[in-house]
Amino acid sequence: MNKKLLNKAYYAGIREGYQQYAHWRDGVQYVGTCGQTLADALKKLNLEEKRALELLEDRREVKSKLGYARIGLGNV
Repeated sequence: MNKKLLNKAYYAGIREGYQQYAHWRDGVQYVGTCGQTLADALKKLNLEEKRALELLEDRREVKSKLGYARIGLGNV
């Protein structure tokens, strides 16, 4: 499984946990004990997931520009 799919599965699990353990108060779903709504928590999670995917793309781009590593080839 590649890192992109693992990342998506990770955030899907967090999203599922938020929804499973959200509680209702006055007609609004809340997450945790600090008064954060489920909608706000999911928005923040979506931004975090987007940032994580961007970091994966950045790492892939840097790796492709570097080529191969000289470490471990017996020439150090």
